[in-house]
Amino acid sequence: MNDIIIPENCSSNCDDSIYYSLLKHFNLNYQAYNIKYFYNDYFTFSPNDLTNCIKRGKVQWDIWSEFYGINLSFTNKNKSTDLNQLVTGRDANKPIVISIDPFYCYWSPFYQKAHYFHLLLIVEVKNNKYKCFDVYYNTVGYVEVDCDFIEKHYNKYFIFDFNHSHELKIELLINKIKVLLNNFDDDLDSKKKEMSDYFLLNDRKILFADNLDTSSLLMHLLWIAEDKKHFQIALKYIEDAFNKSIFTKVFELLLDSSNKFKLLKSVLTKYALTGVIKKEKIDHIISNIFSNDMLTVEQLMLSLKHI
Repeated sequence: MNDIIIPENCSSNCDDSIYYSLLKHFNLNYQAYNIKYFYNDYFTFSPNDLTNCIKRGKVQWDIWSEFYGINLSFTNKNKSTDLNQLVTGRDANKPIVISIDPFYCYWSPFYQKAHYFHLLLIVEVKNNKYKCFDVYYNTVGYVEVDCDFIEKHYNKYFIFDFNHSHELKIELLINKIKVLLNNFDDDLDSKKKEMSDYFLLNDRKILFADNLDTSSLLMHLLWIAEDKKHFQIALKYIEDAFNKSIFTKVFELLLDSSNKFKLLKSVLTKYALTGVIKKEKIDHIISNIFSNDMLTVEQLMLSLKHI
């Protein structure tokens, strides 16, 4: 897999970038993977501090098996695990990805700065070194790491079985979008209050526990902004399949939503630096975000009627 490359239009998130690159490498319609970026809930429960926090939304189905017929399994590291044997043995023809904390990865921008979940794709074993595909490493995406280092610091491995993979049926993609639309929570007032309270009532030390370069909150806001644009790729894939323009107005709404999240990130960055925040401005941006979500859902429903 030495020729695997990061597609230009993939997420900057490490796991999605690897998944996206794998689909492209195996000549599957990887653009449809971007359906996972359509979501309207931005909070998740965090067991660490017993509070809500801003996170990217998650789809509720198995994209790998349902869309592409790919079997994905993962196993926690244990004393009996021989990673080298996995990579070179019976699973040598299957992509193997490991999770590792970039806090320990000397080539990572997060080295000794912050603890995160990070993924590496192992592409080769040679001279007691793993050659790994890493979205954060330079522009090439490859880094050679001593096997002992990986053995010491990795904590989980993922095996992708493409033996029964198949092309995605466009009808399945459309039906999944309809499921997302039908599950839309239109209680906008509660959503606005929840997000506004989160920013305005929490102490800055809670909101910005890390330094700004590695702030989990600011990073997730940036990823959400990117997701709004990446979902357009899945919609464009549908348009190309039918050879007609269907989602023009939806594209405009998604771009506007992306800009709103970038603006929110900018305002919060200033707040982190100065300690000054204007409630009216935060409330205005948040109100626009959720109003835009409602308009996007309504416009998507109208657009799908033209198929």
